Amino acid sequence: MLRWILFDNHKPTSYIATIRFLRTFTDRGENDVTKFLEARSKTALKVLNSLLQDARFAIGNRVTIADFSMCGYLYFQDEIGIDFAEYPHITR
Repeated sequence: MLRWILFDNHKPTSYIATIRFLRTFTDRGENDVTKFLEARSKTALKVLNSLLQDARFAIGNRVTIADFSMCGYLYFQDEIGIDFAEYPHITR
């Protein structure tokens, strides 16, 4: 469980939160930083999507704190600016 919580805090949340902030709350527009953060976000989302390919939850057969940790910013897809259609197991 700790592995996925730490993964979330280091990868998806750190990149997705930052790109959401830049795209939603600043007027800096798209630049090298947003491109970098988007690429890193997509890589983290691919890992999460692969994890959920054969499982309903991150660990075991029920929701855990790891699932709650990883889903926080996924509710802001329109503000993140990444097409989640590429990650069907996450959206499921």
